[in-house]
Amino acid sequence: MKGSSKCFLGLSAVIIAVLISMVLLYVRKSAHVEQQLNETERELEYQNKYVGAIWGMRDAALSSDKEQEAKQLFELGEQRFGIYTPVPLQGLAKHLVDAERERAIREIIQDFRTKTGKDLGNKAGPWILEYGDESYKQLERQLEHSSK
Repeated sequence: MKGSSKCFLGLSAVIIAVLISMVLLYVRKSAHVEQQLNETERELEYQNKYVGAIWGMRDAALSSDKEQEAKQLFELGEQRFGIYTPVPLQGLAKHLVDAERERAIREIIQDFRTKTGKDLGNKAGPWILEYGDESYKQLERQLEHSSK
């Protein structure tokens, strides 16, 4: 009887140790999942800020004169949204922001076509060089020169 109670106590200790290990593993995994959820929430928050800024720039461009519209077009093309993000967007969030930015650029170029009756193509550069103020024309020339 004494031997069987020692065996039972030893087996109980092993079962308790296994259960404690499983609980600790679960807690660690839960903390990791929570950290991933927090990172995803933060990325979505910045994604929404970017998209909101893009829409704001597009709306400002569509309701302004040609010079201001060219400025907004340049800023969108250079991804200057005036938003600081401590974590760069990646994956689906980056794809969505890029798609919205490209859509805004297309809409601004279409608006230029409607306002001017001209077609300078689908790229922002020619529109900026034609209708931007001198500082943005100069910046666009520098960008074109550096990309060659």
